[in-house]
Amino acid sequence: MLANLLSNAIKFSPNNKSIEVYLEGDSKRALVSVTDHGIGIPDDLKDRVFDMLTEAKRNGTAGEKAHGLGMAISKQIMEAHGGKIWMESEEGKGTTFYLEFSREGVKDEPKEKPKQKPKESKGPRYSAKVV
Repeated sequence: MLANLLSNAIKFSPNNKSIEVYLEGDSKRALVSVTDHGIGIPDDLKDRVFDMLTEAKRNGTAGEKAHGLGMAISKQIMEAHGGKIWMESEEGKGTTFYLEFSREGVKDEPKEKPKQKPKESKGPRYSAKVV
């Protein structure tokens, strides 16, 4: 779901616009938000964004095609796991999507650390900055 939100944020944002990802939470929930400063969603499409094969689909800023499945699938997955997904948007200014996860049943870190250090990977390391 996060990959879909990031992909959409990139798809619907002009070049060189920032995309912000935030994580906050407490012992009961975790909240992830993805904010872009792109084209936003018109008021008449907002209530259809999470519909399967929605007519709310729009081409990206570079002409990328939309299929109308990603947000509907993300909503189904979130709800199947007791979570929520929603958005706030203003046309021409951008959109924020929120993912709220329940932490119920999440175990805390183990009290004892493993005695053996994990082996270091000799493969390449990657980092990315979205701008």
